[in-house]
Amino acid sequence: MQLNYTYKDKEFNGDLIHPDVASHILSACLFITNSAFNLAHWVFAFSYLELSYRLELVAKKLPQNYHDRRLNTINAIVCLINVTIPATVWVFYGKEDYKAAAITYDVE
Repeated sequence: MQLNYTYKDKEFNGDLIHPDVASHILSACLFITNSAFNLAHWVFAFSYLELSYRLELVAKKLPQNYHDRRLNTINAIVCLINVTIPATVWVFYGKEDYKAAAITYDVE
């Protein structure tokens, strides 16, 4: 079954093939993949960071919760950055400011 798509004076009539809708869907997918990719890499790196801090605590015989606040702060900040940068790219792309989106994407 083939779907017929019609455009009338470049108005959106509910079709997902409309160029504006397709670009917004693709930029949303790009945001999701980039933020998920960044967060997955950070969780992997954070586990090794936390392990190294725990080994230092065991070696120096310090309490186990000695670095908890510092680790939680670092984790929150980096997770926020890993989601904020792709979201900024998405916003710039939605505003059709492709140069700013490309610069922000390169920062990522």
